[in-house]
Amino acid sequence: MMKHLISILIVGLISLQGISQKDGQYANGQTKALGKYKKGVRVKEWIFYYENGQISSQGLYVKGVQQGEWKYFHENGKLHEVGNYEDGSQVGKWVGYFSNGNKDYEGEYEFGLQSGIWKYYYESGILMEEGSWASDIQTGIWKYYTETGSLEEIGSWTNGKASGEWKYFYENGEIEHSGTWDGDKQIGHWIYYYKNGTIEQEGDFEDDVQTGKWTYYYENGQVSEVGHWLQDENHGEWMYYHQNGKLLKIGHWNLGKATGKWTHYYSNGNVEKEGEFDEKGDQIGVWNYYYESGQLKETGSWLDGKNHGYWKYFSEDGTPIDEGYWVNGVQEGHWKYYHPNGKLKEEGEWKNNVVTGTWKYYDINGKYKNKIER
Repeated sequence: MMKHLISILIVGLISLQGISQKDGQYANGQTKALGKYKKGVRVKEWIFYYENGQISSQGLYVKGVQQGEWKYFHENGKLHEVGNYEDGSQVGKWVGYFSNGNKDYEGEYEFGLQSGIWKYYYESGILMEEGSWASDIQTGIWKYYTETGSLEEIGSWTNGKASGEWKYFYENGEIEHSGTWDGDKQIGHWIYYYKNGTIEQEGDFEDDVQTGKWTYYYENGQVSEVGHWLQDENHGEWMYYHQNGKLLKIGHWNLGKATGKWTHYYSNGNVEKEGEFDEKGDQIGVWNYYYESGQLKETGSWLDGKNHGYWKYFSEDGTPIDEGYWVNGVQEGHWKYYHPNGKLKEEGEWKNNVVTGTWKYYDINGKYKNKIER
């Protein structure tokens, strides 16, 4: 009798190991996974599910390790990716797909590491980028494309970092800029272009910062500015030009701050304004401003980047408009204002940018009329 019972139990256990078992449930009662165990490890085919009941993945286990072909799915049932495992590592060709069915990527694995040529796609199906991997590290020539399929950039990778010459393109196929990378840092000479193919700017990089002489151009090819960079800042003398080739302004920079004398010019060559900056980059001392005709427009002093001291303002025919004092950027003290014929019109005091005290008024001939307390 006892032997008979033991035989029944053994048969029952053997039968149970041949039956697929549920492994976990979602809150809605949906099974999370279905497959077989042997001695506590997964074996043979397993199927995994989303909470909505759709299959999320399926494939084989051998002694608890993924083997052979596995398929993964989107929640809408469309194939997500497919490829093979060997002893739990991805091997051979793998292909991924978007939920709309279009290809997402394709390439090879060796012992779980990306290897060889890989291609990646936009959701529309257009090729996005392609290049090589070696043991999960980008290497060799890579190409990148726009969503319309035109080449956007091309260059080399070494040990997972951009290196060598790279070129970048506008969507019309014209080159946008080009230069050299070394370990993900820009070095050497770089050139940037307008869409019509003419040069926009060119100069050197050292360890990913602009350095040395840089030249900038208008779209018609005329130089717009030229100067030097140091530690990624404007430094030394810079010259700026109008599109007609005439000098626009000239002055010095000290690590990104304007310093010393600067002079600005109109396109006809006449001076527009001139004065100095201190070591902090603030306007200082007397500055003169001119009309395009060359006639003095205004003159006065600056201190720490603010109007400070006596200022005079003129119309284009040279007659005075007004004159008075500024203190740290606000009007202070006695001010005079003139009629268009240059005769005195009114005069009075300002205090902290507000008119105050007794103001005197004059007729068109400069003759005293009356006064008002403000």
